[in-house]
Amino acid sequence: MTKFTQTLKATVQSRIKMVTRLLVLNVAVIAVSFIFTMFFGEARKYWSLSLFINVVLWLMIFAIAILIKIAWTSRNDLRSNRFRLIPVSETKLYLADNLSSLISFIYAHIMQAIFIIISLGIMWFTLPSDSFGASFKAGFQYNNISAGDIGSDVLSLLSPILLILLVHLVDFISTVILNYIPGGAQKIIKVIIYIIVIALTIYIIFNLGKVLVSFYTGTLAQESGAIWLTNGIVGGFIIVIGAINIYLLRNVETIR
Repeated sequence: MTKFTQTLKATVQSRIKMVTRLLVLNVAVIAVSFIFTMFFGEARKYWSLSLFINVVLWLMIFAIAILIKIAWTSRNDLRSNRFRLIPVSETKLYLADNLSSLISFIYAHIMQAIFIIISLGIMWFTLPSDSFGASFKAGFQYNNISAGDIGSDVLSLLSPILLILLVHLVDFISTVILNYIPGGAQKIIKVIIYIIVIALTIYIIFNLGKVLVSFYTGTLAQESGAIWLTNGIVGGFIIVIGAINIYLLRNVETIR
């Protein structure tokens, strides 16, 4: 049997390269967008703030793009002959695939955090000390966040994995279960599946939004209990859905 580490190495290398290409594109887009904003007079005065806003805005957009790309690549790898036909159990293959997704997302997370820290540092030391600059700096409150920041970091890593597992679940169920359901009932089952997936997605996005608001307003410590409760719920969903997906994967045929 092929070792788990060998399978993990192959999937991680492929996804790290993919994420790196997207990050390079991300930097290029930020640079072009920043140069474009310099044509406006007020933006030139507060150029470091403009840079910071461009970085944050485009990093958020590319974070979503990276997550979608990782999920789509994971879905394709699990249905490809390249991985499915190697001598490794479905459980090891699925664990390696999802661990590589987590590693690649952590890599993207760290790189994007570095971009934000650099742009924030530049802005902090170069932003004019007028009323606007002073009020903007005052919006960043670093007090009272240490108690909840670890929980928010865990949530930011668990949530993408859950979303990827939900993509797998919808794909596997559509492939395996719907083949045994009459054509008329397939639409109803699909609607039910998508309602559940949408509800879980809204739940995750809502709680991530609360974390971001709490971070900015300095109340993350007060929200730490709710954050860790959310982590537990998300972790439970990951275990249950992951187990279901491993079972379904054994009945999913390759497509390429």
